[in-house]
Amino acid sequence: MRRTLLRARIDTITLKYNGDDESAEEREIARLEPAERQRRVARLRRELAAAERAREQARGAAISSASRNVTRLKDRLRRVSEKDNSVTAVLDYPRSGESRLMSHRQLNIPGDNEPFELPDEFLESALFKEEIQGETMLQILVTDKDRNSGFLKFLRDVLSAVFSSVVGDAIKGISEIFVSKAADNVGGRITKELKGDDKDSRVIGLARSRKIEIQVDADGGIDVRPGTGGTYVDGKLALPLLADRDFRIRRPGTDIAKGDQLGEIVLVLEAEAFG
Repeated sequence: MRRTLLRARIDTITLKYNGDDESAEEREIARLEPAERQRRVARLRRELAAAERAREQARGAAISSASRNVTRLKDRLRRVSEKDNSVTAVLDYPRSGESRLMSHRQLNIPGDNEPFELPDEFLESALFKEEIQGETMLQILVTDKDRNSGFLKFLRDVLSAVFSSVVGDAIKGISEIFVSKAADNVGGRITKELKGDDKDSRVIGLARSRKIEIQVDADGGIDVRPGTGGTYVDGKLALPLLADRDFRIRRPGTDIAKGDQLGEIVLVLEAEAFG
């Protein structure tokens, strides 16, 4: 029996606000090309190593100055090397036996209301690649910087439950993207956390799209029914991202109310039959 594989990659994502009142430097960092980011990380690591040696050799009043320099370089290295936002795709009932699939990618998304374009290579911008039987419901969730560590911990817990093993910090090495197949015994918790019902939940930070229906056929055809949730033209699905809460932003005139459009994500969808 022929089956259908649905692939989605992020073409662009635009946010009016990314969870932080960024400086011009932080917005520039978010848009660094991968090669330039690597070079900057390497340079900062060298500078940090030299600063730490200087702190060890410092005496008297110079110790305080040397320590501040180390702290400053650590902060700059963190801002360049870490990915502070999270984009998650949730697929409801994509195929028999699977009530929900989650696919997650970490990114640095500028909050300057300008489209942030990802490379068109699938490995650089992939969001999910899943077998779909008939129809599924898709929703996109975006988290902010403050809540990212909580999100990663939650997803480690999910993987531990699904695979009956301790995942620990190993998740940080999974390229920035992974798919957790939600077993029935954790499906309820996933739903609860994604809705933010748990008082300790730190999963949802910024925005989400409305749920939209996607159908695929055995020949690899795609039928998207976005309704009021977006538009689908020439293989590209544009979804408005609606604010999860009120935001009071220091930049004048940019306060955003819950439910207002905070940005947009454009996905490239491709399907192919196999088997």
